[in-house]
Amino acid sequence: MKKLFLPLAVLSIMGCSHHNEDPEDDQRTMLGMWKMSKVEVYKSSTKQTEVHLTTGCDAESTHEFRGTDMTTVNYTKNNNDCIPDETVTRKYTYNQKTQKFWYEGEQDYPYIVSQLTAVNMIFESSVEDFDEDGINDIVRYYFLKIK
Repeated sequence: MKKLFLPLAVLSIMGCSHHNEDPEDDQRTMLGMWKMSKVEVYKSSTKQTEVHLTTGCDAESTHEFRGTDMTTVNYTKNNNDCIPDETVTRKYTYNQKTQKFWYEGEQDYPYIVSQLTAVNMIFESSVEDFDEDGINDIVRYYFLKIK
C-alpha cells in the first residue's frame, strides 16, 4: 500500500505545483486601474538608487488604462481629506513586441514596460539627467493593479 500511496502523492503535488506555477502569466495586461507605489531613480554619477515611496494624497492617485487612452486622477489634501484635484486623459501607444509605451505626440520619449503581470507593472525611462553628469539616469515607476 505504501508503494502505491507515495507515487500518487508525488504526482498530486507535481500536478498542483504546475497548475499554480504563475497564474499571473495568463493575465498580463495593462488594462485596468493602477496606483503608483514608488519611484526609483538610478543616478549614474553615484551609481546609487534613490527610492521615493508614494505617500499621502499622492498614494491615492489612480491611473486607468483602457484600449488606446488612459486617465490619471491626482488627489490633493483639503481639510485633512484627500480629494480629487486634477483629471487628465491622454491617448497612448503600447507596442508589446518592443515593450515601448508612449503618449500621443511623445514618440521620442518612450517608456519601456520592463515588467507586466496581473498585479505589477514597471515603466522605465532614461530621458533625463537628474544628477547633471551628462548621462541620462534611469527612472523606474512601480504600479500595483487595484482593479
